[in-house]
Amino acid sequence: MIVTAISEESVVQIVDRRLTKAGALYDDLANKGLCGVCADARFSLAYTGLMMTPTRTDEWIANLLSSDSLLSQSLPAVLETVAAALTKEFGRFKHLPEDQRRLTLAIAGFGKPGPFAAAVSNQEDEDGHVLGHPEDKFRYSMKLRNDREMTRLDFIFHGAESAIDDDLKRIIEKTRRALFRKPGVRIASALVAIVRRAAKHKVHGHLISEHCISMVQSAASGVIECDDHFLGNRRKTHLPHFVSPSVSAKHIWIKPG
Repeated sequence: MIVTAISEESVVQIVDRRLTKAGALYDDLANKGLCGVCADARFSLAYTGLMMTPTRTDEWIANLLSSDSLLSQSLPAVLETVAAALTKEFGRFKHLPEDQRRLTLAIAGFGKPGPFAAAVSNQEDEDGHVLGHPEDKFRYSMKLRNDREMTRLDFIFHGAESAIDDDLKRIIEKTRRALFRKPGVRIASALVAIVRRAAKHKVHGHLISEHCISMVQSAASGVIECDDHFLGNRRKTHLPHFVSPSVSAKHIWIKPG
């Protein structure tokens, strides 16, 4: 599950760390996020859907973004290239059942027009509605803030939305209002609690891990703050990949002490 919260001051993205294979738990501490900078935007990215092999989806995306000066281009050009590359790559997975060929990349951050949310997907339309069947072609869409004054956080969910029951919907609506204009790190903590609540859903919760990664961006500072929300005694911290036009870093682990 990916939860993105957007205000004029902050963009916060939470992604759980569970990977499933053919419906069964495969890895509960996977990295499904990265942070990046391109010519006209800074962003976080998380994915839900197919774990590609032999190179896992997150590393495949990091490798793509790090190649051929791609991030020296504008964000729309980057998204278009990613969509085209995924369309080509997914030709390798046509033998898989439809429910295993789905993939969505959720992207959010700040650009010249302000905060934005974008997606690259073969399973969602431009409004974020899940299609009945995955398409062979990946498409990208991007949404910008309109001119209307915000009175609550904008929330966007990708993946395992069926785990959001009526009680959780009420919690989400209260959170949107209560944390409006609150610091990004506080919003992140609330979103982690929402993901963990969804993970307890009796039918669909098995798709979601209670372990999460957060990526928090501030309009004022330009900084992207990341944290590893591990449930239990932490032995080391696992952070998202980072990519930019000049440097990239993958599989970032921080040991305490």
